[in-house]
Amino acid sequence: MKVFNAIIGVFAIFGSLYCIFWPEESFLNAGWIVAILLLMWGICSIVSAIFFKHDQKEGEEGKELAGTGTVGLLLGIGAAVVSLLALFVPAVEALFYIIILLVFVFWLLFYGVYSIVKAIKNSKDSESNGWIFSLILGILMVLIGLFCISDLLFEVALIGVIIGIGLMVAGVRLISSAFEPSYE
Repeated sequence: MKVFNAIIGVFAIFGSLYCIFWPEESFLNAGWIVAILLLMWGICSIVSAIFFKHDQKEGEEGKELAGTGTVGLLLGIGAAVVSLLALFVPAVEALFYIIILLVFVFWLLFYGVYSIVKAIKNSKDSESNGWIFSLILGILMVLIGLFCISDLLFEVALIGVIIGIGLMVAGVRLISSAFEPSYE
């Protein structure tokens, strides 16, 4: 699973570079980028939960992963449906941008809070300091999400950069998770 996380992390970093260097195109493709990101996150979380169900301690982590993975999967499917509707129904296109911005903001908030809670939990259970990185990234995601809620026009102007930063954070987090010690 660690290798799988690292590979997805590398793809997320490449996607983040595309978003950061071509923000206008990223905004036009925001629905697809968010849908793919959420679908990948949801599927990976559910697959991880299946692997964790054998160990009792990690079984609890597996339940958390399954729950967050299901939310990510549902949001990803919703983003894909809205993206398809925007392609074929002109009336939906105006609402598409608002919906996708809000979906992305709520994903930032949800995943940021989840990372913070997980980091605090890991700080008590782990001897390594890897939880600090996760805590900082979670706080950063929550702050970006809150700022975007307060100013959606700012988010429209910088959606590519925001998605790029989110992808970069997720990619670095996935790659760093491949180097965390396994307690088997």
